[in-house]
Amino acid sequence: MLIETLLTKLVEKSLQRAGVYSWLFNPSNVKKRTYIWENIAAASPNSTEHYSRLKRGEYLVFGNITPEDGIYSRSYYDTPFWKTHWTDRDPKDFWEIARGWQWSAAYFEAKLFGEENLVVDIIHEWFKRNPYPNGLGWAVGLEVAIRAINLYIIACDKEDTGFGPLLDQHTDFLKKTLWISRHAIRNNHYLGELVALAILTKKKTRKVEKEIKRQFLEDGVNIEQSIQYHRFSLEFLIIAQELLSIHSESLLKALFFLDAIEKPDGSFPNIGDNDEGCVCPIITDPFFEGRNRIRAGAWQFEEGGFFIYKTEESYFLVKFGPHRWHAHADLFHIELSVDRNDILVDSGTYRYNSCIKERKYYRSTQAHNTLEWNGKDQTKQWRTFRWKTPAKVIQWETDHTDCELRFQGVLQGFDFSRVKHTRVINLKRDFSVLCVRDKIAGAETGVAKVYWHFDPGISLVRDPGKILLLKNEIMVGKIIIHSEEPSDIEIKETLYSKAYGHQLNKKTLVITAQKPDQNSIKIETTFLKS
Repeated sequence: MLIETLLTKLVEKSLQRAGVYSWLFNPSNVKKRTYIWENIAAASPNSTEHYSRLKRGEYLVFGNITPEDGIYSRSYYDTPFWKTHWTDRDPKDFWEIARGWQWSAAYFEAKLFGEENLVVDIIHEWFKRNPYPNGLGWAVGLEVAIRAINLYIIACDKEDTGFGPLLDQHTDFLKKTLWISRHAIRNNHYLGELVALAILTKKKTRKVEKEIKRQFLEDGVNIEQSIQYHRFSLEFLIIAQELLSIHSESLLKALFFLDAIEKPDGSFPNIGDNDEGCVCPIITDPFFEGRNRIRAGAWQFEEGGFFIYKTEESYFLVKFGPHRWHAHADLFHIELSVDRNDILVDSGTYRYNSCIKERKYYRSTQAHNTLEWNGKDQTKQWRTFRWKTPAKVIQWETDHTDCELRFQGVLQGFDFSRVKHTRVINLKRDFSVLCVRDKIAGAETGVAKVYWHFDPGISLVRDPGKILLLKNEIMVGKIIIHSEEPSDIEIKETLYSKAYGHQLNKKTLVITAQKPDQNSIKIETTFLKS
């Protein structure tokens, strides 16, 4: 896969430098098509927030209301897409506009007032300022695909939009760049571009069906090992069903996994990358909002690598799936919520670009509730989204009794070393006790660090023989630590990102144990409910 990716990038660069791209993407070479507009039953909007913002010239960008003029300057509108560079900024701020999902939402909201033509005019104005094939708006196939889907949905509702020539450009672009995603980034990018092309051309539906089966495992878990990207890719399955009549078993299985992994308060664990991406809320949101949510139960998703147990008030999860694409170095990472109070959390994502140091940290083993050996990640990071030879969970098992659940797993990684990390977890069904035993074996000497990351609302206070967990100055739990080796316990302040582009501080407990000889290291951490 790595060699295929490198070869694809080499061919792409060669085409750019030879001037083939300038000919291939010349606007005069765009082929005209006749589109078959279909009636689409879009959901009735329950608010008018998108339309109200659009009339004011504003967009929602990762939780911030942003004037569009403040973003246009970052678009590289006068530069061919193959010459754009964004090493000094994060293009995702611009792409939140360029994807067009806020346009389709605003359009159907505007219909309530008979003002949908105003939205259509705003869209045309955007393309005048971001002409094909220039700038960030045309730099990545996935962004083009999402925008094409939203334009198509509007055009199906209103045939006189004049979107035909615009969709010609989108169709032409995707046809010419699909090979890049297939060979270099065959994940949600390739799936999204396939779905968009199938909608625009009424072809490639069999390829869509095949790719859905490839990207969603038999247990319904998406291959990318990210909860948010599972939901994002699931949106393409919903759209494929609604606009292409593709009915896949993967859709129901993926929805079931989403139900199972949802926390009692309706939120989701922040595992893997999270860029809050969406495709077309006006189509997909009704599916998510209409789910029959699972309130309690225990599940193990063997292929996806998740073990989940929850009640109506509390929640536990351990992750043991592989490092792929949007995953982090987080094998054996634990999430814990007790009585709807988040205790142990994932550090999050923050941003993909313009923050190399932070990006490396949020992907690292030390940013998760697991064990780090000799300062190394479980799997070595390579570039922004890639991993070198991934660590593997070579053995795992679960056991259930009437009063307790047990998980045990063994992983091998840490940069091709012989080191094996064994984690044994015992959880009382009433969440009164969570006991985690970590063992390192197979190395001569070294340093093991176990990290426990707490929700920003949790503060830690040292007490003789234990550590108290406080929320709003009320004790919600306590921790007892035991180690057979010389160890050090430290409370640190570390970074936390619940949403893309946002970060704050949280408390992290770091347990360090030295291994001066060939004996194994054993660290036991017990969480007690107050």
